[in-house]
This record gives sequence, structure tokens and C-alpha cells, in this order.
Amino acid sequence: MTIIDLANRTIQQPHNLKVLVKANFDTMDIVKEILSLDTTCAADVALFAKSIQSKSEYDFCKTIYDFVLFNIRYVEDPIGFQFTKTPSATWKDRFADCKSMSIFNAQMLKNKGIKFSYRFASYSSVPKYTHVYIVAHTNQGDVIIDPVLESNAKVKTGQKFNQEKKYTFKQDHTMTGIFRVSGIGATTAEGRFAAKKLANAKNPRTVLDFHKPIDEMTEADMDAAIILNRLEIERDIIAKKRGIGSVTNGYDRSIKVMRKFVGAMATDDLAEMERLADSTVEGIGKITFKKLIKKLAPKNVIKSAVKTVKKVVKTAVKVTKAVTKVATAPLRLATKATLEVILPKAAPFFLYLFITKPEIIAKCPAKVQRKRKKQAAFANFIVNVIGMKREHFMGIVRNGLMKRHGMSPEAYLSKLMKMQVSGIGLIDDVIKVVLELVGMISKMFKKKPGPGEEPSADDAPSDDDFAEMNAGEIKEMTQQTLAQRSQTDANVDEGSSSDSGSSDSSDQIIPDDGGGTKVRGICG
Repeated sequence: MTIIDLANRTIQQPHNLKVLVKANFDTMDIVKEILSLDTTCAADVALFAKSIQSKSEYDFCKTIYDFVLFNIRYVEDPIGFQFTKTPSATWKDRFADCKSMSIFNAQMLKNKGIKFSYRFASYSSVPKYTHVYIVAHTNQGDVIIDPVLESNAKVKTGQKFNQEKKYTFKQDHTMTGIFRVSGIGATTAEGRFAAKKLANAKNPRTVLDFHKPIDEMTEADMDAAIILNRLEIERDIIAKKRGIGSVTNGYDRSIKVMRKFVGAMATDDLAEMERLADSTVEGIGKITFKKLIKKLAPKNVIKSAVKTVKKVVKTAVKVTKAVTKVATAPLRLATKATLEVILPKAAPFFLYLFITKPEIIAKCPAKVQRKRKKQAAFANFIVNVIGMKREHFMGIVRNGLMKRHGMSPEAYLSKLMKMQVSGIGLIDDVIKVVLELVGMISKMFKKKPGPGEEPSADDAPSDDDFAEMNAGEIKEMTQQTLAQRSQTDANVDEGSSSDSGSSDSSDQIIPDDGGGTKVRGICG
């Protein structure tokens, strides 16, 4: 009798019931549902698990790994839905995602008396969990059971057994018996600690990372840092929208190569830059990864490998001339903090700069036009005083807005126009950061904003700024505003997983609006 025959004879038939657990869910709701379902479905595969003969607990783990890998097809849940299947439903369908595969494997272990944990893994810079698999605690040591690693391969070999993809964060929930979960991770002291740690986790202090002293950075260095940051933010947004089991392999590949390229730029490693420029990894917006890297690298790096590092001529001016003149360590650090940390946090103040087309601006209420003019004046002050390129400023601001709101600035604007978002708290936290930004720049460069440039709380976007417009005007304006997005940003807003990032296909890598449309002069 084959193992498939054995499964058909011994795995219980599903009840064919579909129950809505929660309509509006987040990642932690999915974690809770997986752990809750674990307590109810061990009987589905009890006879099957006990019928399998194995020499050791390790061999049993290998058997169930191979069984799932070769007989249950990996299929990601559709966008906007998260299904958790009982083992009987998984076997009837013969397809599942990582959640349901993990539940199946867990019940097999449970019925064999093997202790195990659900491991929720994050592969981004923040603990946003997008994958789950099983860690079996056998008498031969811990064993990784993650068939998803090999499920998409054209030829399955079973060779990735007891392997796991390198994660940045993990949360293990140890399940040692059949019991009702009381809250997320509340089944054990370890689980309670992990849940508390996750609840208290904060975003990294900075959303940008410059790999060189600020006064040594070229425009290409800044381009690369902003694009890498954009890729990471987009990947995290899509992963959060799609939930545990989402696939962001395209982003992961591009980010990996982009990080290597940034590192090579930081060390002037010409050979590595040339190697990466010939990379087959593609798919950043409308341009291939290869073309993107070639635009970032100095031409002589790409065209002539025989030139030594010492002969490389920088292709762009310094980011800030003021810093190069007085290149003291405190000033370098202050400028670094301003661009890496404070400006991204102040990004919501500049929201109306992403209304870029004059015909849309002209239709905005008078107070929106006034606020936009003030935001543009302050943006120009920052750009001119620090000496950075306008598109770098807008690229950082766009990234900051996307990180905060989980969508493109244009999508958030459309919600604001429809009064579907609340600005409560915006004044308190953003204006505080904006004033901190003013203070930092004044201290560094001994310049203060003029009468038409100095920002105030009254210049920040508010949730009632578009209240005077009628429904027809709002509908037309939101459609026009959303039309300003690039296809990349539309993909992010909709949660589709395309291998995308910087969306501009022109010679200018980051356009003046920070990667959306190509409209010029938005800060004017």
C-alpha cells in the first residue's frame, strides 16, 4: 500500500464548512487563528500519523515533509483573503499555502507525540510576519519542516528538508498538547513573552541608511539609498496586505542585489559593480535592474574594467556643499540625522506636494492651495539650504509617507479627499518633527525660514480640508489624483506582488515627485 492509499483510507473527510472568523484582519489575527485551529483538528490525521512506521522521530519528520512536498501543491491565498484549512480539507483539496501546510504537519507531529513549535518569520527590516512553518523538537534535535522552500521548484527533490530561509525576526509558539489558546501566544510563558515582545516592537529609528559619510556621497549614492529604501518599503506594504503566506520573492531578489550594489558603491568596488550591472535580476518598475544599475554607476565603471579605483572620477557633486566646507564630525552626523531620520518622519507635512498637475491644484479648495504653497516654500528652503537635489528630497518624503500610511501618497490623498481618513494626531507628532527639522537646519547652516517659508500647525494637511467640495467634484479629483501614480505605486496600493520599485523609465532615476509622475517643478 502506498502512502497516498494510506492517506486516502485514514484521513478523515472534511465537513465542507467555510466560516468567516474576521472580516477585517491583520497579521496578528492570522497568527491567532492558526494557533486556535491547532487545538481542534488533531483527530483529522490521528489514524494516518499512527499508521506511518519510522525508525526515528527525525525520519518521521522527513516522511511528512516529503508527503506534503510531493502530494500537496503550494498555492498562495488570493489577495484580500486568508484561509486556514483543517488537515482533512487540505488533503481533499491537495493544495494549500504555508499556513495550512503548517497546520497539517503540526497535527501529524502531535499525534506521534513529538513536540513542536509554529515559527512565524519576517524577512524584512521590521517584524512583519509573512511566513510560517514548523520546528519539530525531536530527540535528535530541532528539525525544520518547511516544504514551501521547495514547493515552487519544477523538480522536487526533498533536498531542502531541515532547512530554513534566513529570517530577520521570528516568533516561536510552542505547542505541546491539545488545548485552547487564550490570546496570542498565551499558551506558554515563552509564547506570552514572544507576544509581548512583538506588541512592543517599534519600527527602526531610521528609514534610510547612508553607507558613506554624508559629505562624501555623490548623487548616485543618494539615488541608490533612496531606491533601496523604496524597494524595502514596497515589499513590506505588499507583505502586510497579503498576510502570512505572501510571496515577495521578486522584491527579495532585487533588494539583495541592490544592497550588494550599494555596498560596492560605498567601497568603490568597481569589479563588483560591473558584475552586478550584468545581473539577470530584473523588474524595477518600467526599467530592468540591469539598466537601473548602469544608470547609477559611473560610466567609466561600466565601460572600462581596466581602470583602477584610484582613477575613478566622481560623477556628481557632493550632496551638501555646506558640509564639505566645514566637515566636522558633529555636523556630518547632524546632517545625516536630518536626512535619514527627521525628514522621513516629517513627510506627512508635505502631502499636498503630491498633487502635481496644475489643473488639479486649481480645483482644490482655497485652503488646500494655501497649505500646498506653504509646504512648497518650506520644501524649497530645505532643498536650497542643505544643497540636496529636489528629486532626492521628494524621494525621501515619498518613502516616508508610504512607510507611515502603507500606500502611495496619491492613494492616501484620495482617501483624505473622500474624508475616509482621520488627521487626529497629525498635528501633535508631525508638527513637532517639522519644528525639530527647522531647528536642526537653523543650527547646522545658521539659516532660518523666511516669512513665507516658516511652517506652522495650520499648514499641515487636515481631514476636513476638502469638506466644502461636493460629491461629484470629489469623485473627479480623486480619479485625477490617482491617475498621477506610477504603475508601481498602483501595484502597491492594490497589494499585488510585482517585481517593482523605482518606476521612472527616463534618464532621471528619481523624478521630482520622488518616483511617481514625471511632472517637474512640484516644489515651485
